[in-house]
Amino acid sequence: GSFDRFAGTKLKSRFVHLKNKSRGLLEEIAHGAGMFVVYVCAEMLKTPTFANLLHSESFKAQLSGIYLDKAYTLHESQHWRPVYACLHLLWQIAGLSDMPMIVLSAMLPSVYRQSLLSCVGLKPNYYLIHKGNFCAELSVIIKFMQFDIILFNDLVFIFPLNGNPASIPQTIIYSDNIERITKAFWWCKAGMEAWGILDMGFVDLLHAGLSTSHQESCTRDFMSGAISILFATDKVGAGMDFPNVKWAVQYCCRDLSLVQWEQRRGRSARTTGNSAVGILLVEKSMASVKTGPSLAAPGSKDPGLVDDICSNTTCYEMMTNKWLENPGLSIPCSTHCSHCNPSLLNNIRTFTWMPVTNLAPAVAAPAVTGLTPPSEAQQAIAIDKLKAWRLNLWTHKWKNKWFSYGADHLICDADIKALAKTIHSIKTTDCIYKKAHIPHFTAIAPPLLQKIQAIKLELYPDLASDTSHPNLPVQNLAPAIPSTVTKPAPYPSICWANDIPLLPLPALHIHNSNCSKVDIFYYHSTALLCFTFIN
Repeated sequence: GSFDRFAGTKLKSRFVHLKNKSRGLLEEIAHGAGMFVVYVCAEMLKTPTFANLLHSESFKAQLSGIYLDKAYTLHESQHWRPVYACLHLLWQIAGLSDMPMIVLSAMLPSVYRQSLLSCVGLKPNYYLIHKGNFCAELSVIIKFMQFDIILFNDLVFIFPLNGNPASIPQTIIYSDNIERITKAFWWCKAGMEAWGILDMGFVDLLHAGLSTSHQESCTRDFMSGAISILFATDKVGAGMDFPNVKWAVQYCCRDLSLVQWEQRRGRSARTTGNSAVGILLVEKSMASVKTGPSLAAPGSKDPGLVDDICSNTTCYEMMTNKWLENPGLSIPCSTHCSHCNPSLLNNIRTFTWMPVTNLAPAVAAPAVTGLTPPSEAQQAIAIDKLKAWRLNLWTHKWKNKWFSYGADHLICDADIKALAKTIHSIKTTDCIYKKAHIPHFTAIAPPLLQKIQAIKLELYPDLASDTSHPNLPVQNLAPAIPSTVTKPAPYPSICWANDIPLLPLPALHIHNSNCSKVDIFYYHSTALLCFTFIN
């Protein structure tokens, strides 16, 4: 309920929200014992509990001002948070229409200020102090995606070239789609594992759908630097102050506004002397000349952001200043954007996977002959046994380790059915790789192969009696490397280059042993209203 931001002063702070609205707290605020800053979200203002406080004469007698922080959120949220549209009526009902109002925002162009006039009750003769938001320590890159957004291959630049997680700059990767950002998180984990990085504690996920305890521990670990890559929604927004973020990446921008993007890249370089890069990855549908939005026809898209994307030869900082009505920079920045300084694109180099040559071929086990495809009854048995195996694996090895991760994330039902249907032909992990999409392939495929072999022995009893069969025992199923052949180093042919089309990321999976294939407020886009008291 309190926050020690004003240590060393006589100014106290109190938070009022759904889980912290006790009678004692409200009476303390109403009686005003000393100077207070009261933090409350807009929705709380309309509740009967807070209404008693708003109508308290002792409260109103001590109230010195209404502060609206992160005011840009009101313009962008009023359609799905209708309470913003009627705040001016609330002040009238409570008799606070003439109370001084102070609006704070890093960016507040005129169309945003108009929303404050009509919705919040800001007086038309307001006094504007506008310093702009240009930060010399922040650079920006605008990059058109090369791949479909569901592949996430345009994020491959976050993988460390030297295989050392400590070399990864602290990064926030944003997307407003929870399902997409969650898939990107698991894609990253699978890619790091294929890269040979098995300890994935430095990658995490944060959005409003996760438990409070996870959100708090994740935020704390990212603040301390224990987490290097954070996949996040707008949950990591204005007001969250992380000192060492070097990259702020926006993955897809279809529903993004220029103001939101500026706020997000502003989560980086928060410590004096640090520098950072904001990376805007533009999906193909937004970048298309034929079907994408344009400044002449932006549709429902933010015209300022569309202008920045389409004008790929004009200084980004100049364009941004124009749309945000910032004072200052009227000439190209020369160094701070990828339009003026293309060398910034070296930060997001991409990889091309070249064919591997002069490697000894894997020695495959002799094929099983004479097995017929399983009947529907045999398939049903195999499906039940594979699901039971999956549940057991998840319960004992994954459930407590990975949050919000179900058994079907290990291997989905559709892939289990595909494996059951072709179980007679599965001989190595390569066979599994071709028939199923398993994110953590190197960890799951070997025990899965053993389980499939055990199921085959039940479905095809003749295999158990054939002791000379080349596929028994199980350990002979995996491809072997001859003792006279030196095992090649992982990824002997990785090269990196700028702007080279990538091959599909599944090449990251190693599928056999011999070849490569401040103030922290947990409010979602919430403008906080701060009430200040004086004696």
